[in-house]
Amino acid sequence: MNKFKFIKQLLDNEKFNTSQKDRVLRLVSRELGSSSKRDDQVLSDIINIKKKIGFDDVRSEGEKPINVFELLDEEKKEKIDNKKSISPDLTWPEAFKQNTLGEYMVDMRETQKRKSFAEQYKKAKINITKDNISLEFPKLNNAPSLVKLMNQFSDNSKALKYTTHSWEYGKFQSFEEFTIKIKEEWNEISKELTMLNPRLSAKISNFLFNNKLGEKKDEKYYHVWGEKRLKFGWASKSLELYMKNSENDPFSFTIPENIKSLDTKHNLLLFDQYVSEFKNEIEIREDNSALVNLINFLWTSELGYDFNLIQQDTEGVSFFTDVPYLKSVIKIVFGSFKKRPQFPNIICRIEENFEENYVELSITQLESKCTRSINDPKILKPKGGDLSTIIENLKNLADFSVIGEFKDEQVYRVNYLTSNREFKHLDKKGENYLCHGFTYLLKFYL
Repeated sequence: MNKFKFIKQLLDNEKFNTSQKDRVLRLVSRELGSSSKRDDQVLSDIINIKKKIGFDDVRSEGEKPINVFELLDEEKKEKIDNKKSISPDLTWPEAFKQNTLGEYMVDMRETQKRKSFAEQYKKAKINITKDNISLEFPKLNNAPSLVKLMNQFSDNSKALKYTTHSWEYGKFQSFEEFTIKIKEEWNEISKELTMLNPRLSAKISNFLFNNKLGEKKDEKYYHVWGEKRLKFGWASKSLELYMKNSENDPFSFTIPENIKSLDTKHNLLLFDQYVSEFKNEIEIREDNSALVNLINFLWTSELGYDFNLIQQDTEGVSFFTDVPYLKSVIKIVFGSFKKRPQFPNIICRIEENFEENYVELSITQLESKCTRSINDPKILKPKGGDLSTIIENLKNLADFSVIGEFKDEQVYRVNYLTSNREFKHLDKKGENYLCHGFTYLLKFYL
């Protein structure tokens, strides 16, 4: 029984005389004083944990302590009871999960015999959804950090830049010095890049440092890199021998015949062409209209000319990403559009924001609507299917959302991947919001 209900029953008991009730009140007063101290200790412990796990908004000494509900959601402090539940806006940071704050608070309850905060937290954890919205979305992304690492491939002060750009004679004393420098710079970023996106990291590492490219792993498979499974790179032995002469230009190196025969369908004759293939896999480049060409290719190969596609502001766009995975995402989007041929008009549009360092690609099927309920788990928290695949393919490469009109004739934006922890999972738009059709939003950072 709740202790306050127990106290109320004692005071309401007609068999208690006045002196007995006075004694109860004195005992209650003493207990509340002790309880208050324990509450203060609980809150102090919570604040210390909050500091350790990286929450930014920790109150200074003397301010009102942060309560459990603020830990769950700084924006919405809702009273939790048996009929209500928390409506979380943000995915909890990974450190929050790893530090198992829930277990800590439950242990604290058992050892100190305190139930108020722990029981409310436990209720919140059990009843953690509202309208079927789970705390697992939106997933916190770290695309800006990945791009910061990738920007070393365009930084004039970094040797890594010159793995994709030619350099003037004398830039490096020798090819050996160049390879040592790129190895040092790669070692500085590779661990973090691997944590953010192991696929992209492995591709780069293979092209730069795998000296077994073109050799057989086993009876069936070769050592390769990239979407086209190419078999030559910066660490290839024949290139190293060629560069013993410091006057030679690595980009002008003629590919050996055995590698040409292995990569014959790609017709790559010079090392410069392999470098271009690598650049096209890690960056959408404006100098070759990469985004325009990619969209047009997928339009013809996936949709066909029964669909009308317009591109807006897609020319002259450049950003780092894993291009084959972007290609796979657009392919999935076009595949979903193809299932609804009654809406044949599609717009692919780029919005650039250089103040906030991002470009956002929106892909809209005009006049189309989603026939599912907004509360459908396949929409809100997909665990399989196309949305789940897109989320996995864009992890730490781009933020990902959809926006459209749903079964209830209301317009919602659903955020799946975000690099901004202030973003809500579900954002219901107002009546005046103009929705031109179901839209996929991909935000890339610069």
